[in-house]
Amino acid sequence: MKRSIHFLMFTIFSFHIYGQTKNCDCRTVSGEVMKYSKRDYSLVNEMPIYSEKQLEFYKDSIKSNRVCLCWIEAFIDDEIKSVQSSIIGIWTDDKSNFAILKSKGYYKAYILDSTIDSIQHGELKAEFLLNETGNGFHGIYYSYNYTPMHIEGDVCKEGTLLVLTRGLIWRRLKDAQIIDYMSE
Repeated sequence: MKRSIHFLMFTIFSFHIYGQTKNCDCRTVSGEVMKYSKRDYSLVNEMPIYSEKQLEFYKDSIKSNRVCLCWIEAFIDDEIKSVQSSIIGIWTDDKSNFAILKSKGYYKAYILDSTIDSIQHGELKAEFLLNETGNGFHGIYYSYNYTPMHIEGDVCKEGTLLVLTRGLIWRRLKDAQIIDYMSE
């Protein structure tokens, strides 16, 4: 698949520098920008621009690879009991509820239910890998219009919040809420 045009925003000294790049290594571009900065840091936000055809491809792929809700529920019950990681559990963004499970080395967030009519249970919402340091994680998040985005994040507030880049915050459902949810 052909690489898309990327939209980059650099924040230096509270000034924003915007630019479009084609088929580039964004680290190289950000390195070039930093040559002109008197600071040794900047915030870089990469936002790929996808065509309608590419977004339709992601949507079709996610919808055709849904997993069975009964599999998620059985798997999450075992995972929560074994408490292998602070990221495993049931989370919400107040639009949807997600189950985060570990599968084939990745932590995967599957939609359990949603208030958005076009979203179906069993769809993949995000896929994470733990960082090599063991703190935080990085991965791919699929927006509600199925746009894939690179994210980074970590579990905060004593395991109750999952804070992701792009201003995304998921709240962990408490044990009593999980039991209520699973019995519905």
